Amino acid sequence: MGRALLFLLVGALLGGAAVYLLGPGTGRPAGETVPVPPAKPAATKAVPVPTAPASNGAGTPVDFEPASGGRGVIALVLDDMGNGESAVTRSGQLPGPVALAVLPDAPAAESAAALARLKGWDLLVHLPLRAESGEAPPSAISSADTDRQIVEATTRALDRLPGAIGVNNHEGSAAMGDRRVVRALLRTVRDRHLFFLDSRTTSARIAEEEAKSLGAPLLVRDVFLDAEGEAGMDAAWGKARKLALRKGSAIVIAHPHPETLDFLGREIPRLEGQGLRLVKVSELVD
Repeated sequence: MGRALLFLLVGALLGGAAVYLLGPGTGRPAGETVPVPPAKPAATKAVPVPTAPASNGAGTPVDFEPASGGRGVIALVLDDMGNGESAVTRSGQLPGPVALAVLPDAPAAESAAALARLKGWDLLVHLPLRAESGEAPPSAISSADTDRQIVEATTRALDRLPGAIGVNNHEGSAAMGDRRVVRALLRTVRDRHLFFLDSRTTSARIAEEEAKSLGAPLLVRDVFLDAEGEAGMDAAWGKARKLALRKGSAIVIAHPHPETLDFLGREIPRLEGQGLRLVKVSELVD
């Protein structure tokens, strides 16, 4: 009995010493802190970094890029539409989109406008303006007209072609060189929420200056396709293609002559393989 009690006292003393030296349940000396492993950072989901929109280096909006990876677009405008039903029919066979610039007083103007609406193509009023030489139609706007007369003539032409989204000048080498005439014309077009396409029948740049001043949407023709013969059209079309590839876009004006329509019917389908695409001229308006 006494020996058993002795063993119990010795065991208690040894156990207390162990607790004192090691700390309770740690296996380490008392007072020593237990190192805590650093917490693993919470897993994060990788977020893709958005890239800048593709650019063709020429300022053309990216949505003009054809699927083939080309860099440019061409907008084609057929002037003098409405002079004959056969030209309207032939023009409708072109692979579009094509803008139809219709003479408001022409005999087949209504048919040409109907074709544009049927195809979903751009319809422009081909507004007669006075040239420096040659006979002009009675409705042609000139420097002799007052501002009010210019507004009335433009409004009357627009009312004859409902649905038109823009205006371009028919001839007008004299009138487009008169700043007052151009200002009155552009103001009228702007107030109707339309755009103006300068056919560039004169070297004067008044339309560009006035459009900027007035805040009027303006486009400018780059190439006329009405060169004589196949070789001439080839050269003009080649110029348009190179320009479109270099600066991103080119506006081409042609007239619905049978040989011109034949040429366009062959060349338009080749554009995609040449890294180009045909677009509505209205798509080029800023």
